[in-house]
Amino acid sequence: MTDFGRRRPLYSQLWVHVIVAMILGAVLGYANPDAAKAMKPLGDGFIKLIRMIIAPIIFVTVVSGIAKMQSMKEVGRIGVRAIVYFEVVSTAALIIGLVIALLLRPGAGLNANPTELDAKAMAPYVGNAAKQTTTDFLLNIIPSTLVGAFAEGQILQVMAISILAGVTLLKLRDRVPQIVALCSCSWFSAASRGCRAIASWRFSGTSRRRFSWSSPLQPPKWPCPV
Repeated sequence: MTDFGRRRPLYSQLWVHVIVAMILGAVLGYANPDAAKAMKPLGDGFIKLIRMIIAPIIFVTVVSGIAKMQSMKEVGRIGVRAIVYFEVVSTAALIIGLVIALLLRPGAGLNANPTELDAKAMAPYVGNAAKQTTTDFLLNIIPSTLVGAFAEGQILQVMAISILAGVTLLKLRDRVPQIVALCSCSWFSAASRGCRAIASWRFSGTSRRRFSWSSPLQPPKWPCPV
């Protein structure tokens, strides 16, 4: 049985690690708040590592997915399904959050007086949200530079670049078959899986074999099979 067909044990799942870490963090914060505060740089560093790898994952996945489709009609059909799915799931999440807030009332009973809180801390966020119009939001999706979107971690801009690159390769697949084939070969797939491996802290052993080709010294034959 291959690595893809073998079911991984529960203790090796990333979501299990996250849940265990959250529980341990809550216990440590309750038992020893000073030690928990001292470990804040570890959490900040982990979040930065995750954010560092999000943009490459989005770009590689979207470009390879669009480039390997047969026509723009198929791209549009899948795009509509993705939008509908996103709207349904987002609406359900909002409803669940609203119901939980009304029933459980999180934050109730805290020893905090709202009149004594510093409202100026939220002023920059409220001001920026109020000043941004629909036109500004749409124009902000277009990056000033190609590299700037990746350097600044602007996810919407990275998504726009990925869609444009994927559609361009799809329209020019007959003129640039080598580039389209590259999106389907093991190198491009290895880049996507490698980013996921880094994000899940499993760049070793079995995970390394999942996205590696036959030998690091012998790259796949050109053109790569589609």
